[in-house]
Amino acid sequence: MKNIATGDKLVDWFFKKVIEALNEDIDEIHLQERVQDDGVDLCGLLKDDEIYLSTSRNQSPDALAKVLLHEALHFLFDDLSEEEVLFLEDTLWAKLSDQQKEILKFYITNLVTKSPAPN
Repeated sequence: MKNIATGDKLVDWFFKKVIEALNEDIDEIHLQERVQDDGVDLCGLLKDDEIYLSTSRNQSPDALAKVLLHEALHFLFDDLSEEEVLFLEDTLWAKLSDQQKEILKFYITNLVTKSPAPN
């Protein structure tokens, strides 16, 4: 199997934690046309250990994978502010290997359920 690591131990540690959360802790990943919270359109939402991704706001597979990363980071580090998660997301995304990004896209194309928005 091809080595997917970046060589950056910190980035690879974060990626490992994200994948562990997606495999073991996140109950479902939902893909739906629109995701809202308090009437505000969002790219993604973490609610009750489930991740909701919006297709209307994120058209490309890369954009959806980046939002999945973002929401998984919220799960892992629930004490961070939105701005801190955005910073971490941008920093990690820039350093992830192409193979790691493909793994995140795999979760979207193969493990997602289409369902209505959360109540």
